Amino acid sequence: MKHTLIVLSACLSGLFASVAHAAPDCVGTQKPFFEASEVKWEWNENMKAYEHMVCGDAKTPGKPFVQMLKFPPNYAGKRHNHPIDRVVMVQGGKWISTTYDGHKGAAEEHVLTAGMQYYEPAYYDHSFMTGPEGAIIYVLGWSGPNTRLDPNYKHAD
Repeated sequence: MKHTLIVLSACLSGLFASVAHAAPDCVGTQKPFFEASEVKWEWNENMKAYEHMVCGDAKTPGKPFVQMLKFPPNYAGKRHNHPIDRVVMVQGGKWISTTYDGHKGAAEEHVLTAGMQYYEPAYYDHSFMTGPEGAIIYVLGWSGPNTRLDPNYKHAD
């Protein structure tokens, strides 16, 4: 009887743990190396880009994530911000990030190519464009929900 209770408790704990952590964490659960052929690109209609989640969960508040995004050529993203801190790294193509000094402040354009990166503080207004070959970027995010699924999120413009 005692053995049955221990086994049952272990099974239930595993079940609840798997429900609570449906997305894989970025710490200790992912393969540290992967080939380009292993990337599973999925179309994300909200972003109009292909997406591959390397690890983590971009939809759950407080969960860190590493996300790959592949944007088409000459794509323009509207002015917006995120309630999370993010680092963006350009893997390929041209990524043109425009930052703004406040709601009505001046715009400053930054052209990034493969190997370049930048930091986006939470709630920092920015927009972006891709070059004629499109762009592939990595996004590392932490400390809050991804704005795509936040019903309270409002664009800056």
